[in-house]
Amino acid sequence: MKIIEQDILALKEGIIFHQVNCQGVMGAGIARALADRYPGLEEAYAELCAKHHFRHEELLGKVFLFKVGPNLQIANVFGQGGVSRSSRQTNYESTVEAFERIIRAQQQPHSVFNDKEFYFTYKMGCGLGGGNWTIYSAIIEAHFPDAIVCRHGS
Repeated sequence: MKIIEQDILALKEGIIFHQVNCQGVMGAGIARALADRYPGLEEAYAELCAKHHFRHEELLGKVFLFKVGPNLQIANVFGQGGVSRSSRQTNYESTVEAFERIIRAQQQPHSVFNDKEFYFTYKMGCGLGGGNWTIYSAIIEAHFPDAIVCRHGS
Protein backbone atom coordinates (compact mmCIF):
# COMPACT_ATOMS: atom_id res chain seq x y z
CA MET A 1 0.00 0.00 0.00
CA LYS A 2 1.28 3.43 -0.79
CA ILE A 3 0.08 6.85 0.29
CA ILE A 4 0.21 9.64 -2.28
CA GLU A 5 -0.56 13.35 -2.23
CA GLN A 6 -3.48 13.33 -4.69
CA ASP A 7 -6.97 14.75 -4.65
CA ILE A 8 -9.12 11.65 -5.00
CA LEU A 9 -11.81 13.74 -6.73
CA ALA A 10 -9.41 14.47 -9.59
CA LEU A 11 -9.02 10.82 -10.59
CA LYS A 12 -10.16 9.84 -14.09
CA GLU A 13 -9.68 6.07 -13.94
CA GLY A 14 -9.63 3.24 -11.47
CA ILE A 15 -11.92 2.47 -8.56
CA ILE A 16 -12.40 4.93 -5.72
CA PHE A 17 -13.22 3.26 -2.41
CA HIS A 18 -14.98 5.01 0.43
CA GLN A 19 -17.10 3.90 3.36
CA VAL A 20 -20.84 4.51 3.50
CA ASN A 21 -23.48 4.04 6.16
CA CYS A 22 -26.54 1.85 5.70
CA GLN A 23 -28.99 4.71 6.25
CA GLY A 24 -28.90 6.21 2.75
CA VAL A 25 -27.30 9.44 3.97
CA MET A 26 -24.33 11.04 2.19
CA GLY A 27 -24.40 14.11 4.37
CA ALA A 28 -20.75 14.98 4.96
CA GLY A 29 -17.13 14.10 4.36
CA ILE A 30 -15.90 12.33 1.25
CA ALA A 31 -19.32 10.76 0.66
CA ARG A 32 -20.86 14.24 0.33
CA ALA A 33 -18.01 15.37 -1.93
CA LEU A 34 -18.43 12.34 -4.20
CA ALA A 35 -22.22 12.80 -4.30
CA ASP A 36 -21.77 16.45 -5.28
CA ARG A 37 -19.20 15.60 -7.96
CA TYR A 38 -20.99 12.65 -9.57
CA PRO A 39 -24.69 13.13 -10.39
CA GLY A 40 -26.81 10.07 -9.80
CA LEU A 41 -24.51 8.50 -7.20
CA GLU A 42 -26.44 9.68 -4.16
CA GLU A 43 -29.82 8.83 -5.66
CA ALA A 44 -28.77 5.29 -6.61
CA TYR A 45 -27.20 4.73 -3.18
CA ALA A 46 -30.27 6.10 -1.34
CA GLU A 47 -32.56 3.92 -3.46
CA LEU A 48 -30.56 0.81 -2.57
CA CYS A 49 -30.72 1.69 1.12
CA ALA A 50 -34.46 2.36 0.88
CA LYS A 51 -35.00 -1.17 -0.46
CA HIS A 52 -33.59 -2.42 2.84
CA HIS A 53 -35.72 -0.17 5.02
CA PHE A 54 -35.83 -1.55 8.58
CA ARG A 55 -33.24 -4.17 7.53
CA HIS A 56 -30.24 -1.92 7.00
CA GLU A 57 -27.90 -4.41 8.67
CA GLU A 58 -28.32 -6.62 5.58
CA LEU A 59 -26.18 -4.10 3.70
CA LEU A 60 -23.20 -4.36 6.05
CA GLY A 61 -20.31 -6.12 4.33
CA LYS A 62 -21.59 -5.37 0.83
CA VAL A 63 -20.17 -3.11 -1.89
CA PHE A 64 -22.27 -0.95 -4.18
CA LEU A 65 -20.35 -0.20 -7.36
CA PHE A 66 -21.38 2.89 -9.32
CA LYS A 67 -19.89 3.80 -12.69
CA VAL A 68 -19.17 7.53 -13.01
CA GLY A 69 -17.09 7.55 -16.18
CA PRO A 70 -15.81 5.25 -18.89
CA ASN A 71 -12.85 4.17 -16.73
CA LEU A 72 -13.87 5.30 -13.25
CA GLN A 73 -16.12 3.68 -10.67
CA ILE A 74 -17.03 4.39 -7.06
CA ALA A 75 -16.98 1.45 -4.64
CA ASN A 76 -19.35 2.32 -1.81
CA VAL A 77 -18.29 0.01 1.01
CA PHE A 78 -21.06 -0.63 3.53
CA GLY A 79 -18.86 -0.64 6.61
CA GLN A 80 -20.88 1.67 8.80
CA GLY A 81 -24.24 0.77 10.29
CA GLY A 82 -25.57 4.07 11.49
CA VAL A 83 -24.83 7.74 11.75
CA SER A 84 -23.63 9.06 15.10
CA ARG A 85 -20.95 11.45 16.22
CA SER A 86 -20.91 10.11 19.77
CA SER A 87 -19.73 6.55 19.12
CA ARG A 88 -17.77 4.51 16.58
CA GLN A 89 -20.03 3.48 13.71
CA THR A 90 -17.32 1.88 11.58
CA ASN A 91 -17.66 -1.89 11.67
CA TYR A 92 -14.26 -3.46 10.90
CA GLU A 93 -15.72 -6.95 10.44
CA SER A 94 -18.12 -5.65 7.79
CA THR A 95 -15.26 -3.91 6.01
CA VAL A 96 -13.28 -7.16 5.95
CA GLU A 97 -16.35 -8.97 4.61
CA ALA A 98 -16.76 -6.39 1.83
CA PHE A 99 -13.09 -6.59 0.87
CA GLU A 100 -13.24 -10.40 0.81
CA ARG A 101 -16.24 -10.18 -1.55
CA ILE A 102 -14.12 -8.08 -3.88
CA ILE A 103 -11.25 -10.56 -3.75
CA ARG A 104 -13.67 -13.37 -4.65
CA ALA A 105 -15.04 -11.25 -7.51
CA GLN A 106 -11.50 -10.67 -8.79
CA GLN A 107 -11.19 -14.42 -9.31
CA GLN A 108 -13.81 -14.22 -12.05
CA PRO A 109 -12.33 -13.75 -15.54
CA HIS A 110 -14.31 -10.64 -16.53
CA SER A 111 -14.65 -8.98 -13.12
CA VAL A 112 -14.98 -5.19 -13.11
CA PHE A 113 -12.36 -5.23 -10.34
CA ASN A 114 -9.67 -6.80 -12.51
CA ASP A 115 -6.86 -4.72 -13.99
CA LYS A 116 -7.88 -1.58 -12.11
CA GLU A 117 -6.02 0.59 -9.66
CA PHE A 118 -7.73 0.73 -6.26
CA TYR A 119 -7.77 4.17 -4.64
CA PHE A 120 -8.79 4.65 -1.04
CA THR A 121 -9.55 7.83 0.82
CA TYR A 122 -7.05 8.66 3.54
CA LYS A 123 -8.48 7.78 6.95
CA MET A 124 -11.41 5.97 5.32
CA GLY A 125 -13.99 5.11 7.97
CA CYS A 126 -12.13 7.16 10.58
CA GLY A 127 -13.68 10.61 10.29
CA LEU A 128 -17.43 10.55 10.75
CA GLY A 129 -17.36 6.74 11.16
CA GLY A 130 -15.06 7.06 14.17
CA GLY A 131 -12.70 4.24 13.18
CA ASN A 132 -9.01 3.99 13.98
CA TRP A 133 -6.72 4.56 10.96
CA THR A 134 -4.06 2.15 12.25
CA ILE A 135 -6.63 -0.65 12.26
CA TYR A 136 -8.38 0.40 9.06
CA SER A 137 -5.19 0.87 7.03
CA ALA A 138 -3.97 -2.56 8.17
CA ILE A 139 -7.23 -4.07 6.86
CA ILE A 140 -6.78 -2.33 3.52
CA GLU A 141 -3.14 -3.39 3.22
CA ALA A 142 -3.89 -7.01 4.18
CA HIS A 143 -6.50 -7.31 1.44
CA PHE A 144 -5.08 -5.00 -1.24
CA PRO A 145 -1.30 -4.64 -0.85
CA ASP A 146 -1.13 -2.57 -4.06
CA ALA A 147 -3.78 -0.11 -2.88
CA ILE A 148 -3.18 3.59 -3.34
CA VAL A 149 -4.32 5.91 -0.56
CA CYS A 150 -4.99 9.51 -1.56
CA ARG A 151 -4.18 11.90 1.26
CA HIS A 152 -4.95 15.26 -0.32
CA GLY A 153 -8.28 16.89 -1.14
CA SER A 154 -11.75 16.14 0.14
